[in-house]
Amino acid sequence: MKIKPKVLIIDDEVDFGETLAERLELRDFESRFTESIEEALALLEQNWIPDIILLDLKMPKIDGIKGIEILRKVAPYASILMITGHGSVSVAIESMKKGICDYLFKPIELEELISKINECLKNKKD
Repeated sequence: MKIKPKVLIIDDEVDFGETLAERLELRDFESRFTESIEEALALLEQNWIPDIILLDLKMPKIDGIKGIEILRKVAPYASILMITGHGSVSVAIESMKKGICDYLFKPIELEELISKINECLKNKKD
């Protein structure tokens, strides 16, 4: 049996996150959606460890930049893909310096996202 890559989506846009999780499930990924870093940490404490984290930049309380630092401590082997509709080049550079796999702007086509996820998974194994 093929092991499905685990993808954690952290985004305060519920419709976006739930729809994306469903669409990834249909494409042979095991996916979970949380609305915040705090919810994601609770999921990680239950020992559900993702291979890839899709992280929104602009969120209430803890934003994506701070989230990178927090998630690196509790899921050090997960690749992080930042996804945002509000980003800038300077934020992208700051995120890349913190070790994320890539930085994508919303709206994003599903095929492009899956390609980036697979690229990050491949780079993890190299």
